[in-house]
Amino acid sequence: ATATTYKRQITKYLIPHFGEMDLETITVDDVQHLFNGMSGTKSTKNKVRLVLGMILDAALEDGFIQKNPLKSKRLRITGEASKYTAAYSVEQMQFLISKLDKIKSDTDRAYMAIQALHPLRLGEVLGLKWEDVDTRNKVLHIRRAVTHPTRNQPEIKSTKTETSTRDVGLSEVAIQYLVPGKSTDFVFGEG
Repeated sequence: ATATTYKRQITKYLIPHFGEMDLETITVDDVQHLFNGMSGTKSTKNKVRLVLGMILDAALEDGFIQKNPLKSKRLRITGEASKYTAAYSVEQMQFLISKLDKIKSDTDRAYMAIQALHPLRLGEVLGLKWEDVDTRNKVLHIRRAVTHPTRNQPEIKSTKTETSTRDVGLSEVAIQYLVPGKSTDFVFGEG
């Protein structure tokens, strides 16, 4: 996913803007023109900045350029605030649940059933181990979360808040999609 995102920034923004320019000729003004010419959110511009920064840092380290123009204090990157993503409506959630049988992968189907039918954060769902899933008593024991702070390596940690460590009722609908594994294994993901 990270590689796809980086490639998108390069092909959609960096190559069209800088084209055939030599690295050593890129100025602060050229970089500022890139960001001024972009529409959209500041978040999108920051993704482009990240990729451009990696390229220019590598060029600096390899001696192709003397200074990284992206580090200039004159550079200003502005943009619209990211838009709020509204929660799914009850009707949208019912639609998702009604289509569970259409999901081909057993793991994806089980994930959607757990995520859509229970009040859990993404990290809490990813943190579930089979020992936390009590199908007999219909309970999920929320004890940990798995996050991806660097977007690559998962990090196992405690729940977001002290009160997030809790027990949640397990939906009968979800139970039918669960294929239990070894108690110490994660329900979703490997290792």
